[in-house]
Amino acid sequence: LARRGALAEVVVSRAPAIDAAELDRSVSRAGIAAPVRVETRPPLEWLAPDGGEAAATEQAWVAAGTASLEVAATGIPACVVWRTDRIGYAVARRLVRGRFAGLPNRLLGREALPERLQDALTAPDLVRVSEELRRPEAFARAAAAAAELRSRLGGPGFADRLARLIDEVVR
Repeated sequence: LARRGALAEVVVSRAPAIDAAELDRSVSRAGIAAPVRVETRPPLEWLAPDGGEAAATEQAWVAAGTASLEVAATGIPACVVWRTDRIGYAVARRLVRGRFAGLPNRLLGREALPERLQDALTAPDLVRVSEELRRPEAFARAAAAAAELRSRLGGPGFADRLARLIDEVVR
């Protein structure tokens, strides 16, 4: 992506449970050919359309958990990604029933965000999906999914409703 001029900056959102030094080492080993910034605030804070960086963010690559729901709620085109060791993946597939891994997709019952999991998470496919996410129709689909999620999750009391929905989806 960097060679194609399609990568201005990479922002890595670090969850509190992730060791900062280990994340820094992983980012260094990855050899990312663009500036990398580690963000510690929740995605909804730094990507919020009302004052966040959403206007400058062209696309997001996000893990399948709650961060995927936060990013989807912003209306930014995104892809859900996840890779782990084979045993961890086998266990996760047995625990998480259903067609989708990403919370937005599970809540909406369709693939609103593309998913690339385990062996499907390859460099050539990431480039292809990245190019697809840059198209105007990807922005329209992301905005529609965000509106549908907001409608489904409602206004104040979002965290409680989200917890109930996640509980329903995971069971």
